[in-house]
Amino acid sequence: MKEEGTNFHICILRIASFLALVFASSSSFADNQSDLRQLGGAIGVSYGLGQIGNAGMGLPSRTMGLISIDALPGYLVGNCLIGIDFDYSFSNQYSSLASAGGTNLKGDQWSLGIGAKYNLVSRWSLQGAIGFVGQYNFAEQTNLSSSQHAGIPIAFRLKPQFFPIENVPFSIDLDLQYFYWQIFTVGNASNGTGTSEWNVGVGITYHYKRTENE
Repeated sequence: MKEEGTNFHICILRIASFLALVFASSSSFADNQSDLRQLGGAIGVSYGLGQIGNAGMGLPSRTMGLISIDALPGYLVGNCLIGIDFDYSFSNQYSSLASAGGTNLKGDQWSLGIGAKYNLVSRWSLQGAIGFVGQYNFAEQTNLSSSQHAGIPIAFRLKPQFFPIENVPFSIDLDLQYFYWQIFTVGNASNGTGTSEWNVGVGITYHYKRTENE
């Protein structure tokens, strides 16, 4: 379990380093490289409440709190940004163990997919993503297995964004997320009944260039 967790966090650090390099490179060389003028991105953080459960595995739906960090580096085409979306979240269970069948599904999760952002008007944008790679690692084991996680997600995210101050690249967001984890693994055994998760939250996003003309 420790080795798997170590490898996972190394992977996260490498992805985060890559994303940081993309932003740093685009910021440093934008004045000298005309092709980099079309690079843009967004980094956001949010907090929300939702539910997760799997009735087929005897896991009742329970209330969860989610702190989420997401990054969308990409390519600007007019008012639209298209790129790679990466999301990393920490979840905590608020429902009691008694109401959740004696189980606790708190943990951390990540997903990777494609994303886009479109500037509707001067103070409104709409950002969305579809994730198809990722994993949900449960912090509390319910048995002595060395591995316990959900995987192979189908994830959807939608963020209506409002810019309260004109020409300031920070937005206030409504963050809507839905995950369908296709497998649930305990040790060497996997169950394919599927686990649904949804969250509704609020957050803030920093936008590096909203249009290719900035």
